[in-house]
Amino acid sequence: MTTTPAPAGAGPATPRSERSVLLGLPVLVAALTVTVALWADANDEPIGRFTRDPNQYYRGGTWTGLLSTLGNSLWVVAATAALLGAMVAHLRGVDRKGFVALGCLSALLHVDDTYLFHDVVLPELGVPEKAVSLAWAAFAGVAVLLALPMLREHRLLPSIGVAAVGFAVSVLADALDVRTWGENWLFGIEDGAKLVGIAAWTSALVVATRRTIRATG
Repeated sequence: MTTTPAPAGAGPATPRSERSVLLGLPVLVAALTVTVALWADANDEPIGRFTRDPNQYYRGGTWTGLLSTLGNSLWVVAATAALLGAMVAHLRGVDRKGFVALGCLSALLHVDDTYLFHDVVLPELGVPEKAVSLAWAAFAGVAVLLALPMLREHRLLPSIGVAAVGFAVSVLADALDVRTWGENWLFGIEDGAKLVGIAAWTSALVVATRRTIRATG
């Protein structure tokens, strides 16, 4: 059986799994956009409410949500770094479940933070915010346990510890009475501690992935 050689200068053929991603994701997003547009039109909702940046749509001011957006962006960096680390670990033939667990957790926390599932969406559906927070804590505990060998190997437990302290302080501040502490102090502590925690978490995953990549060569 003969095969037709690829034209000179042509890259490798695209596997079916990669073609599914290259075609599937744009098609999925296009379908979602059309669906939202049709729903908005049928319910007399302005489409810009769903497609525009909230700060721009509601004219919140230039710096509105500055640190919140930074935190959401760091979750994306953390998830991307960890899942890249998982792919590299797989190519090296070493255990990748720690990277996968922390990458999936980071991605889900990004979605939760961006779309306010634990703050707004789930409580409106009757799920208490405390129950959601406990579920996240349990999920995070399992993910860190799965990643423990990898974190020990790369000596990153102190960074994860800093992240855990930041998240704990944020949860504690959220439980305090804003009328006693004052909004600026309370929100500054709650959101600032959380942002520091996300930054420590992200830096740990970026460093772990960098070291895993360097070990391949």
